[in-house]
Amino acid sequence: MPTTVPFAPRSNNHNASVISARLPMTSTTGCIAAPAGGAMRLVIANATHATPPAFTDGTEIHVIAGPDHDAFAAGALALLTSAPYRILPSSDRVGTRLAGAVIPRAPAYRDASRPMVRGAIEVPRDGQPIVLGPEHPTTGGYPIIAVIASADLGRFFSIALGKAMRFIASR
Repeated sequence: MPTTVPFAPRSNNHNASVISARLPMTSTTGCIAAPAGGAMRLVIANATHATPPAFTDGTEIHVIAGPDHDAFAAGALALLTSAPYRILPSSDRVGTRLAGAVIPRAPAYRDASRPMVRGAIEVPRDGQPIVLGPEHPTTGGYPIIAVIASADLGRFFSIALGKAMRFIASR
């Protein structure tokens, strides 16, 4: 049974996508084959690559109220959606840290571990929100004030470090 070696896409110019792979020689089983030790090269001309739109300060991102209403002071969601937030340089693929209005938490609320989703907006004790990214942990313990609407996830994660954005409550 032949084995394959993983390949990585490479681009030689802006108008073509190039994929190279080293494949083993196979028998006449109808499989794609290359000479032993040879390389196979596939070029797709005039390929287009989708690029997310560039964002500027003032980008609006829609959010849906989260499950932990009792973890926050009255009006916390209104505060989240009324003030701009800036993407901090300490952000990474695990979580995007935001600087802006401090979200007040209820003093008696006890953090509980639960499953997490990409786009969940957690609020640690310091009140500065963190948006969970594509490499977020599977569980978390900070309360979730809101979740970014799935249609806006790609747009949110493409905002450059240091840029400002604003959350808008979805109905």
